[in-house]
Amino acid sequence: MDNAALMAMWTQVYDDFEPMRAADASQRVARRPYNSIAELVVKKLRLGINNRKFILAGGIGSGKSTELRAVLEDIRVTKNVLLIDLWDHYSKSVRDPKALEQIEAVELVGLLGLATLRFGRDAAGLRWGELERRFSDALNKQQRPVGEGQAPVLDVPKLASALAITVGLAAVDPIGGVVAGLLGDKLTKGAIMALQKLNDSWEWKVGLGGRPARGDQDDAVRALFEATNALLDHLYQMTGKPLVLVVDGLDRVQGIDVFLQLVVHSRLLVDLHADLVLTLDLGLVQRHNAMLRGWTPHAFTVVPVAKRDDPYTPDPRGVDFLAQVAEHRFARLGHPMLISRPQLKRLACYSAGSVRDFIMLVRDTAEQVMMDGGEGPTDDTIHIVLDQYRRSQEAGLNRAHIACLEGVLADPNRRLPEGDLPAELVNRQLLLAYPNESTWYLPHTALIWKMLRRPGPST
Repeated sequence: MDNAALMAMWTQVYDDFEPMRAADASQRVARRPYNSIAELVVKKLRLGINNRKFILAGGIGSGKSTELRAVLEDIRVTKNVLLIDLWDHYSKSVRDPKALEQIEAVELVGLLGLATLRFGRDAAGLRWGELERRFSDALNKQQRPVGEGQAPVLDVPKLASALAITVGLAAVDPIGGVVAGLLGDKLTKGAIMALQKLNDSWEWKVGLGGRPARGDQDDAVRALFEATNALLDHLYQMTGKPLVLVVDGLDRVQGIDVFLQLVVHSRLLVDLHADLVLTLDLGLVQRHNAMLRGWTPHAFTVVPVAKRDDPYTPDPRGVDFLAQVAEHRFARLGHPMLISRPQLKRLACYSAGSVRDFIMLVRDTAEQVMMDGGEGPTDDTIHIVLDQYRRSQEAGLNRAHIACLEGVLADPNRRLPEGDLPAELVNRQLLLAYPNESTWYLPHTALIWKMLRRPGPST
C-alpha cells in the first residue's frame, strides 16, 4: 500500500473513532457478560406496568448514550419511545451548553412537551388542536420580560421543529377508524427514525440563573405540567401504546442544588404520565440515593479493566471488551487488525474502562501513526500516546487529591471515602466506580501505573 493510501486509511480511522459521538447500532458491541444495566431497564419497561421512572447513573464517557440508542429497538416492541439528547440540543440549538447545568424541572417538562408535540405531529401524524394551544399558552408563561417590556411570544411549532429527537414507533393494531385514519401505515409498520432539526430558531431562554427557584405549586409551573400531561394522555389514547421518554445528557449536571431541585425537591418529572429514563451523574445519585422518591436508580459503571483485589493486574472482562470494540470498528471499515490485540489491551488498561477515553486513545494512536509516516503503530507509538494521556490525567492534582487516591488504593474494600474531595475526584473521573455484587471504586488506572504510591510496607 503506497503512502497516500496508508494516510487515507488512518484518516478514515481517525474520523470513525470520534469520542464525542455516541456509537450507532452497527458500531456497538454488546455488554452482556457484565453491567448490562440498560438491557435490564428495557426488560422492566417491556412489562405491563406504565409510568415508571428510572435513573441510569454513570460518568461521562461510560457508554450510556450508546447503550440507550441501541436498546430503542427493543423498547418499541411494546411501547412508543422518544429520545432527546439534551447535550446536543443545548450545544446546537440553544447554543449555550453551560445552560444545561442550570436546568430546572419545569424547563425539562417544557422540553419534553415540545418533543411530544413533534413526535405526534411528524412521526405519528396527529393533529393536536386545542391541546397545542393550551401547551403554547402555558409555555409562554415561562418567558421572562425583556427590560420593562413584555416577554416575547414563543412560536411553539417552530420550537418543536428545532428539537432533534429519535423516535421509535411500536407496531400496533389501530384502535378504530379515527386512529387508523390519523396514523395510516406509519405506526402499524413501526420504525426507528431520527427527526433532525428543521431550522435553527430557538428563542426560549432556558438555564438562566439569577431568579428564585419556582416550586411545584407555582401557578405557571402547574399550568405547563398539566398541559404536558394532557399531550401525553392524548398520545396514549390515540396510539393505544404508552410512551417511554428517554432523556440523555443530564449527567452534565454537576451542581448539587440543580440536581436536588430536578429529582429530589420536585415531583414534576416523577408525576409525568409516561415512562421516563434519565441519565445522571453517578456520584450525585449515590450521595443522595436515600432522598430519591419515585425513582429506580441503576449504576451504569465503566467497564472493569483492573482487578479489584489486584489493581495492577488487567481484568480481561473489560480489557477484552474494549479491544473487541476497536476490532469491530476496524472490520467495519474494511481494515481488520490495524492495531494488534496486545496494543489495544494496553490502551484499554490505561483508559480506566471509559469507553469514550478508549475510543479517544485509538484515535490519538491513528494521529500519531500519521505523524510517523503511516506505516502502523509500534510499541513506541503506543507509549507516546499513553504518556501524553497520563500527563493530561495528572494535570491539576495536588497533595490532598493524591493522598485521597492513595487511600482508596490501599483500602482492600475499595469504598468511597466521605467528604467533598472524593466527590470532586469522581466528578473529574479520576476516581471511578466499577461493578461487582456492589459498586466499588478505584483511582484512574493511568495514575495507578505511574503516579500513585503502591500500598504496602515501606522498605
